Amino acid sequence: VVPRGSLFRAMPTLPELDAAARTVHAVVTPTPAISWPLLSRRAGCAVWVKHENHTPLGAFKLRGAYYAIARIADDVRARGVVTHSSGNHGRSVAYAAREFGVPAAVVMPKVTPPVKIAAVGALGAAGVLVDPDDRVPVMAEIADRRGMSMVPPFADQHVIGGQGTAGLGIAADAPD
Repeated sequence: VVPRGSLFRAMPTLPELDAAARTVHAVVTPTPAISWPLLSRRAGCAVWVKHENHTPLGAFKLRGAYYAIARIADDVRARGVVTHSSGNHGRSVAYAAREFGVPAAVVMPKVTPPVKIAAVGALGAAGVLVDPDDRVPVMAEIADRRGMSMVPPFADQHVIGGQGTAGLGIAADAPD
């Protein structure tokens, strides 16, 4: 299901990924990709691991959230952003919104562990707890009522493009 208002249209192109990488580098410096010999032997091929735990939040999701928010026009972005997530995407949207100085709301299922709710709040976002099935409709309602832009956790070209910059890093570190 693609959330209403999603920017998703197709997979990003290589030039779009390059543009995303230039934007994302404002908050995520290149992370190392290293060969993992033990896993490579077991798999029977070269296995490389991208150390996204070196990003400010320890997850690649920051790349997508930051790039998606960066792509929103300044005057529209000023009204804030809203997403639904109980994990790394929600934290990443909260972090990126703080970087841009805009309000953020993160719609999370009521069963979200308190530590995750606190992590979103510590980054300045409002956590909105709902029944799990209500995440997408509540996100859309908040967007409509408050004029916020939706930053879905998936099925969004800019979120995918930002996250795809990790793949560019792998290709640069392991060109063969």
